[in-house]
Amino acid sequence: MQIAAGIRNHAEYYLGKEYVGGNFRMIEAQAAFGRIQLKKANSIISKFRKNARDVMKKLPFGITPPYIASNVGHSFLIIGCLYDKKIIGVDRAKFLEKLTLNRKHILQGDEKSDIKGINMKSGKLISAGYSAPLYNIPMYKKFIPKKRCTNAEDFVAKSLWMDIHRFRSIDEISEELDILNHTVRQFQK
Repeated sequence: MQIAAGIRNHAEYYLGKEYVGGNFRMIEAQAAFGRIQLKKANSIISKFRKNARDVMKKLPFGITPPYIASNVGHSFLIIGCLYDKKIIGVDRAKFLEKLTLNRKHILQGDEKSDIKGINMKSGKLISAGYSAPLYNIPMYKKFIPKKRCTNAEDFVAKSLWMDIHRFRSIDEISEELDILNHTVRQFQK
């Protein structure tokens, strides 16, 4: 039973076990709703893209948005940025702690996600992202390269994920950006 539950819920991350999860569960009602939502996918993704572009233009110095090639159509389910400790003046964990405190009124009363490490629902996430390179997950340890992948490790250490652009109004996004910029300024004094 534990193996089945682990496979369903990404045991490699949650339990450190050596089997990969998929979390592909879907009941008939979800499938029916999903089919209808697929008809709206283009308009939903267009809105994600517009909002993400607006967010990326207004990020504070020290948080670098992703490079998107001109021939790429990104869906922006997450805006994966890089955090620069030298520019902002504090390590990422302390910054995120202060940012979460500054965003408390936004996050208060929201439903909590059931995903480990994610404490808010879609549209309100700002987090460190992955906690380790893929090859450090138990299932993939046999694929550890002979030489360390310092670029991957550096990316994990500097990444900052944002999901403040989905399912939010322009005013809500502006408030999030104001708080983000204010928090950066608090550390740059």
